[in-house]
Amino acid sequence: GVCTTVVAGPTVPIIMCASSDLMRQGWVSSAITRRQIFVDYAGGEDRFWKQKAEKEAAQKGDFLRIADRLEQFLPQKGKLLEIGCAMGTTLNGFRDKDWQVAGVEPEQKSAEIARQKYGLKVFSVPFQEAGLAKQSFDAILLLHVIEHVCDPFQALRDIASLIRPDGYLVLETPRYDTLTFYALRGRERSVIADHLHYFTRKTMLAMCRKAGFEPVRVEAVGRTVTLDRLLFYFAKLLRSPAATAAITRFSDLLHLSNVRVHINLHDMMRLYLRKLDTTS
Repeated sequence: GVCTTVVAGPTVPIIMCASSDLMRQGWVSSAITRRQIFVDYAGGEDRFWKQKAEKEAAQKGDFLRIADRLEQFLPQKGKLLEIGCAMGTTLNGFRDKDWQVAGVEPEQKSAEIARQKYGLKVFSVPFQEAGLAKQSFDAILLLHVIEHVCDPFQALRDIASLIRPDGYLVLETPRYDTLTFYALRGRERSVIADHLHYFTRKTMLAMCRKAGFEPVRVEAVGRTVTLDRLLFYFAKLLRSPAATAAITRFSDLLHLSNVRVHINLHDMMRLYLRKLDTTS
């Protein structure tokens, strides 16, 4: 269909399809999405993995609030799958709350950390290739994953097939119908090369309904971050390697990775989606 440019850069272009209002990354080639994402981090690969672990630890409390909400819908709990479980921090927290858990994490190093550190059952392949039984899960978590996949609608259809009727999918993703996005455009913190699709509340709800889910609750949420991560976002705005290096040294000097703050700009949406029984 006809597409128009929403954002020209400086990180990635974003285009919008006129027929659906769905926004996606506008690169002709997807080569940029295959690069190692730590090349953009001052400090290189080691710092990337350090920040990744700190990020998961900081966000664990945010994500475990999902468990309290899910238990209102599924008081008996049951089997839970996290697609994109990373190093397993959140998934382990759900196991501690008496869910029967499994994870999927195609990134090999993260999956191995989840297995070794927490003893979790984690498949190191895309979830469609993990041999998971149809309608075998009471709940699935998809937290900051849908924006990374090439075909989000098909992914939702495949996920729906794994959930029993009246089970739940909890989906969280950045949203791009916010004042922050309108003000910062291509410099907004969630406009990155790894994000292939850019959703508004309207386009996400429409896609979920089409995939066989009924939205039962939608929350505008923020996240807990370290001050080190917050300065990383600030460095992104500056787009100066010298400034980024200076900011990194300042953060390390003051050990800002040990300081956490919760920020809610309403730029993340968390959807609780009930799987419809399409057999009736």
